[in-house]
Amino acid sequence: MTGRILIAILAIAIGFSTADATTIFGAGGIGYTPHYTTVRSTALGGAGLALADSLYIPMENPGGWYSNGMARYSVGAVFRRATASDDNTSDTMDDFVIPTVYLVVPFYRTFSVGLSYCALFDHEYLFFQDGTWTPETPLDTTESYDYSERFQGKGGLSRASLTVSTRLWNIGIGLSGDMMFGTVEDLWKLQFESSNFEESGRFSRYEMFGVSARLGLLADLSPQTSVGVTVQLPTQLEATNIIKIEGGDSLGARNLRYDLPLSIQVGAAHSIHRIRGVMDVGMEFWEEGTRDFYAYEQYNNTLNAAFGVERLPLRSALDPWYEKWIFRAGFHYYQNYRDISGEPMSTMGFAAGAGIPLRTGAGILDFAFFVDLRGSESANGATETVFGMQLGWGSAQRWFYRRPR
Repeated sequence: MTGRILIAILAIAIGFSTADATTIFGAGGIGYTPHYTTVRSTALGGAGLALADSLYIPMENPGGWYSNGMARYSVGAVFRRATASDDNTSDTMDDFVIPTVYLVVPFYRTFSVGLSYCALFDHEYLFFQDGTWTPETPLDTTESYDYSERFQGKGGLSRASLTVSTRLWNIGIGLSGDMMFGTVEDLWKLQFESSNFEESGRFSRYEMFGVSARLGLLADLSPQTSVGVTVQLPTQLEATNIIKIEGGDSLGARNLRYDLPLSIQVGAAHSIHRIRGVMDVGMEFWEEGTRDFYAYEQYNNTLNAAFGVERLPLRSALDPWYEKWIFRAGFHYYQNYRDISGEPMSTMGFAAGAGIPLRTGAGILDFAFFVDLRGSESANGATETVFGMQLGWGSAQRWFYRRPR
């Protein structure tokens, strides 16, 4: 019965993880960026490459997937509200998405195999623009024509992964095979108020697919200190572009190639008594000339950093239940790969949360609150403030369990 319930939860979660997130920068092809994976990582500001224990799996580090004694699964949900503003107006947008689902199964000794699904980015936008067109003619009787433009789009990119992980001495080693896939759609309409012009427009749809690999290492330098490293190999997505006119007739289809960057992330964690600090720093290196379907400028190499702290729980059976709660807080900085209005755009965010184990020991409920500040009105022409909450549930089942040495 429990297995059927789990399968149903995972199926529903995968369906929701493709939901679109609205953002003021979405019209530029910038979806909501993906530092929200597991709830634990969110509460730590996005850090956690060097963390692995029997309660949690570090989603972004395959090297830590070995540390579980039973089949373990996790699913979560993110609720967020974005308030965007520019010189002329402001708008509020709500969103719900399930960013990550994973299931990991232990085998003999320190070998584990896992499956995961992660929404890498998503976006949705809709806005209108009015204008006046004055044809240049040699006559003095030149007329002006009012028109309206409609810009609309949605889509995203997801990742399904198969991960194998083991432990050699005090070093965890993991390898993930990733399948990337997604769809991006764009619609443009132009309509004049004058009956002298017909309505025109264009619809574009990009269907993307590619494969990649991630390597992860996680080493325990001492009982209090650990370090982690991950490398995401560069990926080339095949994107089939289908263009249709307003009437629905296809103008043609062509194959495009779109490169994703080489990503190198390094993390560290250190504990003093019941306080543990974590730090992640990483870079993304784009192939020269890389741009997307929206941009004309070369992408920028990016820097990201996250810092977090958590209060560790007491584990004795006689300790009070509230002393077994795990409290967390964190901060992160993300430099975007695209310039907006000719200037770099970045995101800064703060988060806090907790992990609450059930009294029965059946699992742990995690929650996190976060706020993100994106862009600058003076430099990028717009700002966005995002408030959100993330809930997660993790548990273990004895479908498979690791035999003691």
